[in-house]
Amino acid sequence: MASKNVKALGIICIILIVSLIAVTAYFEVLVVGSLNSEIADRDSQISELTYLNSTLHTRVNNLNDEVNDLNEIIYLHKSRVIYDTSSIVTYPPFSGLDLPAFFIDGDHNWVDGGMDLGSHFDFAGYIVVQISSTSDSTYINYTCASTRGTFNLLRDIGVSGTTSFPVLPLGPPFSPYPAGGIFMTVSTHTAVPAKMNITATYYY
Repeated sequence: MASKNVKALGIICIILIVSLIAVTAYFEVLVVGSLNSEIADRDSQISELTYLNSTLHTRVNNLNDEVNDLNEIIYLHKSRVIYDTSSIVTYPPFSGLDLPAFFIDGDHNWVDGGMDLGSHFDFAGYIVVQISSTSDSTYINYTCASTRGTFNLLRDIGVSGTTSFPVLPLGPPFSPYPAGGIFMTVSTHTAVPAKMNITATYYY
């Protein structure tokens, strides 16, 4: 009788051990599966972060290219003062140029001996002219003549004003178009003597 109880107890112990091993293995499978799933999620996140980093890197490179392009555009858009009587002053007293005054670009200044505006108006752009005068009838007559056409405009300034004129790219100096160039005449509608100060800036 005791032998049968021992055998029964041994069988029960074996069943319990097998069950425990099975349960342990089952939970190990669950844990391993969960860890594998977590690892897969992390790999997916890493892959997504790698993609975002690559995208960000591409966008930064594109922005840098755009900035470089804009810097080149800014570099190309220059300006230089082409005539300046040093300061625009009020009167009295008033120092400046006697009116009428005649200005012409340096590449063509053999014409009528005008005051030199400098040379090399090679690029399309515009000239901004600021004038202060002792006469309220001051005006400026502007002409830009090139192989591409001629532009002429007369603007009344009065005692003070700022105006702008387009610049057409000029032909080469001493070209077959000797009348070509930039010409500016500042004068008055009345015969009363007058003086003026002027600043002219070429933007291109």
